Amino acid sequence: MLEQARQHLERGEIEQAVEIATEAVHAFMPQFDASFLSVMRAKLGLSAEAEADVELIRQLFSHMQTAEADFTLTFRRLSDLAERDDSREPFVQLFAKAESSDISAWLTEWQQRLTSESQSRTERAANMRRVNPAYIPRNHRVEVSTPDRLLQCDAGLEVIERLEVTNVHSTGSDVDCRRSGGLSTRVSNGR
Repeated sequence: MLEQARQHLERGEIEQAVEIATEAVHAFMPQFDASFLSVMRAKLGLSAEAEADVELIRQLFSHMQTAEADFTLTFRRLSDLAERDDSREPFVQLFAKAESSDISAWLTEWQQRLTSESQSRTERAANMRRVNPAYIPRNHRVEVSTPDRLLQCDAGLEVIERLEVTNVHSTGSDVDCRRSGGLSTRVSNGR
């Protein structure tokens, strides 16, 4: 479909190209929605489909937005809560910033929804942990350790090959690469 749109563009037939591209996007949306719902069910520990799942997910996102709750921590702590009731407080603390967010009511609804599932608590928590990582790399941290930045160091290739970097720190126009052997190389970006 998109190839047809491209061909129309090449011939200067803009309206036809837009019409075909619009059809392609509209055809994609149901596939995207189904995939997104499947991923979110897994993140919430839901293996069976229920009609109310979309609203449950929407409500959680609304609470997260209101409280400015961290996405990764929210789902990881929910994974812990799926296994142990005593882990409720660390999850609820993520929503303490928002007075209007009643995450406790949402938790009750989520836990009620889990009763219709056939998985054991341990199995559910393990499945949730597979899709809810404890740590994710943050862009601002990753940028200083990308291969392009490491290649600016004299020992960059060796660092990449041996993965011996313990700390790469960028300060303005300089890059400081510290290797595990304690050697340090400071290189100016303009060298």
